Amino acid sequence: MSAKPFAALAVALLAAAFAPAADPTYEKDVRPFLVKYCVECHTAKQAKAGYNFDTFAGLTKVGKNGATVVPGDADKSLLSKVLNGKGKVMPPAKYPWQPTKEESAMVLAWLRAGGKE
Repeated sequence: MSAKPFAALAVALLAAAFAPAADPTYEKDVRPFLVKYCVECHTAKQAKAGYNFDTFAGLTKVGKNGATVVPGDADKSLLSKVLNGKGKVMPPAKYPWQPTKEESAMVLAWLRAGGKE
């Protein structure tokens, strides 16, 4: 039996293991993050500080301190500032649920990739 099929399989497995992960997407990654950590206070019914995270369109509207998401400009996105510790702590520390570093890094990666719907 030839070793070629095994070599081809090994190469394919290694390529898959080192392939870059797909960029995070709004629907698959970011929206669930916002639902988990933000929408209790920032919805159409209760838009604290003028922020509504129910929809992508709501994220791009300007609230009290600027737009939560500025597609194509992560540095101007309020969400980037908050997740980088340069804005108000959100969710407030009094809430027991706080995003993990990995979750925050995923949202920041989405913003750096363009922050698009």
